Amino acid sequence: MEHKYLPRYPLGNPKREWKQDKFILSTFSPTCVYYFKNLEKENAYDVARRAVKTCADAGFNLLEMGWATPEVSRAAIPMCESLGIDVIYQNMEIYGGMQERIGKEVKCDPEDIANLVESLRRYRHVIGYYVWDEPYMEPQLKEARRQMDLFEKNDPKALLFSVAIPSYNKEFTWKNGEFAGYLKRYVEMLEPVVLSLDYYPITKKHIPEDQLDKTFMWYDLALMKKLAKEKNMPLWFYYQGQNLHGVETFTFPMVRLMMNAGALYGAKGLQHYTAEGAVTKEGDGGPDIFFEDQKKIHAEFRELGNTLMALDCKRVIHDASMVAGNEYTVGLHETMADSGLLSGELP
Repeated sequence: MEHKYLPRYPLGNPKREWKQDKFILSTFSPTCVYYFKNLEKENAYDVARRAVKTCADAGFNLLEMGWATPEVSRAAIPMCESLGIDVIYQNMEIYGGMQERIGKEVKCDPEDIANLVESLRRYRHVIGYYVWDEPYMEPQLKEARRQMDLFEKNDPKALLFSVAIPSYNKEFTWKNGEFAGYLKRYVEMLEPVVLSLDYYPITKKHIPEDQLDKTFMWYDLALMKKLAKEKNMPLWFYYQGQNLHGVETFTFPMVRLMMNAGALYGAKGLQHYTAEGAVTKEGDGGPDIFFEDQKKIHAEFRELGNTLMALDCKRVIHDASMVAGNEYTVGLHETMADSGLLSGELP
């Protein structure tokens, strides 16, 4: 049998310099500020370092230092350097924000950005900066863009990271018809390096059997796929890796399905939220309940990674009854008949 290899090229927003050359398997803030809430400070750094090692052993190739204190972010860098894991750095005392909040109300002085970039330049695994977590109102979008441009001026090849807010926020939803407009505005105003969005569907809203059938996660992914294709930028997807809402049933097959859903829609990065309480043990940093499962699926995705980087998602077909549609999702639900594979719908 002749093996044919698909051509692979670095991926990225043509308006930004950073380019993606491998499939991303990341986790959000494995050495999070939470450790400092529950531990004596002298123990917290040991826990943080142990958590980084556990994440490396679980197969993550990128650690996002979102929400971490500056001390924790700095402490994680040497560990990541020694383990060969990439880092997206954050320091909300100098830049960045969460939704409508701007760090500690920092002004993000251009000189501070220049000094920060220079201080981190020697670390080859600090590949970028976590600029903003879910900006959604006009002032936050404008400020996030300003900060991204400042970083790009000082470090042109850096990954300038931001994540959009999902459709279950209070302002922009599918039901009020505002979400599609928001996500398009987010992409056009920020011109992010990658289009990343988070969606955590396992809540107490539905019975376990319906958790993933009745979620609007599928529509969020469909809109992301459409916009990522239009703007020629990689799609990354945050999936729920932890029982965030204390539901009675939360198993790893649910996590696996969400990861596969992201890959189905063409994601070039799968972002885990969050390691603590799932992959890393709270207050300890060692392996937790899903460590072995996460390690196994990461091995599978590493085998598939180069192929997934080379493929484009053309179409995703769902049964029309999966999600109760509405007028705002017209054009996002693709049918079997549209594909040309069959002349009509399956029974």
